[in-house]
Amino acid sequence: MSVPFSQQLSRDELALLKFYRQLPPEKQLEILETAEYSVNDLCRMRELAGRLVETRLPVDDWGYA
Repeated sequence: MSVPFSQQLSRDELALLKFYRQLPPEKQLEILETAEYSVNDLCRMRELAGRLVETRLPVDDWGYA
């Protein structure tokens, strides 16, 4: 048997959710857009952090770094 979503949240989380729902729709959308950008930035940073990094400078046409 699953627990209702509202029982999975702390009192602080429920209070924040109630506050958010009382905001005008424009402000809610602004907050959601900001959160989306932040999540996208975090995902991109995690992706970049997992890549191998070159440890030397690339050599140019004359053999210099």
